[in-house]
Amino acid sequence: MFYFLQLISGGAALPLRTINLYRGVLWTVMFAKWDLIGLYLYHCFMLATVLAAVLMIHDRYRLPRRLQLFTLTLAAISPLLFPTLILIPAFPAIPTGSESATHAPPACLLFSLAGLTGGAAAGQLFSWFSQRTRMPSEQRLPAGDLKWMFAFVGAVLGWQSAATFLVFALALLLFCRWLTDGSRWGPAWLLAALLLHHATWRLHWIWIPTM
Repeated sequence: MFYFLQLISGGAALPLRTINLYRGVLWTVMFAKWDLIGLYLYHCFMLATVLAAVLMIHDRYRLPRRLQLFTLTLAAISPLLFPTLILIPAFPAIPTGSESATHAPPACLLFSLAGLTGGAAAGQLFSWFSQRTRMPSEQRLPAGDLKWMFAFVGAVLGWQSAATFLVFALALLLFCRWLTDGSRWGPAWLLAALLLHHATWRLHWIWIPTM
């Protein structure tokens, strides 16, 4: 899905980025658009990590702390090393249209810190919601794993995306519980919420406070 929506489409699903005039495999890969390829690989890393975590949680395994620390560190450092990975600045004070301001080292550091903090807060909020609604044991995720997953998404995509990920995750969770008892879905709705966020990212960024 990422390949079609994000790469060969010329970045059609990415917010605040001009869609490439020339698209397709030839103009994107053969005549390499390195900023777009870098975003695609970075987001594939995020998706593969979340998929592996969802599968481990589904099999009732706790996520290794070293894995959590490694992925969070890598996600937080990557924007500092490659500022073009930042699509949406952390706060309105950073001009959206100014590439130099968005990609300055202080702005990159602020992006990582805000993503980690906002994501962890979103994970804590989701954990609190799951306790309040008395989720079945098959759906209940450890609070530490939830905070890691949301913090990881926030570090990669920004705190705004972590908040949107939270909204989609809650909506899909309630829908699955309404549709069935929800037990057979396990934590799969988390992965579905992330895919839904990425597929509609360019459409819903408008209401995110960046201006």
